[in-house]
Amino acid sequence: MKWWYPVHTKGRQEFVAFENMDRQGYRVHLPLLRAPKRRRGRWQEVVEPLFPGYLFVEMDLGLDDPAPIRSTRGVIGLVRFGGLAQPMPSGVVEALISAAGCADDGAVRHEYLFAAGDPVEVVDGPLAGLHAVFLAPSGNDRVRLLLELLGREHRVVLSRHQIVPVR
Repeated sequence: MKWWYPVHTKGRQEFVAFENMDRQGYRVHLPLLRAPKRRRGRWQEVVEPLFPGYLFVEMDLGLDDPAPIRSTRGVIGLVRFGGLAQPMPSGVVEALISAAGCADDGAVRHEYLFAAGDPVEVVDGPLAGLHAVFLAPSGNDRVRLLLELLGREHRVVLSRHQIVPVR
């Protein structure tokens, strides 16, 4: 019976490992995430691995030989616990594949709760109770807001956990 197994890749070599394992005839899945990132001072949508450092290979350890995986360029090896390769729980990788199937480039889209221009309220911290306008996500669970204080507009960066939508 075939199972999906996680494969540990070398740093930032998930795409290299995917390509080389695919060439060897393995059925491989690299879940991708499309998300906005700030690059060279501008926001861009980038496609990156959903699980940095990992991808998944489908195989039957009784029939398929996992030995070539260790020597594949970009791969460290199968993820093992107690010396044994551990399969993923049934349905997890299939759910990732079906989620990616609805995107043009195979990447799951990272959706934010807020869109640019949405009114929000700060509910935590020293600015609690103030209303602002959502500008953009700022990475690492932070958001950029436009806040009016003392008759002027100020751009602030807060934790995304400190704001809620205005009803």
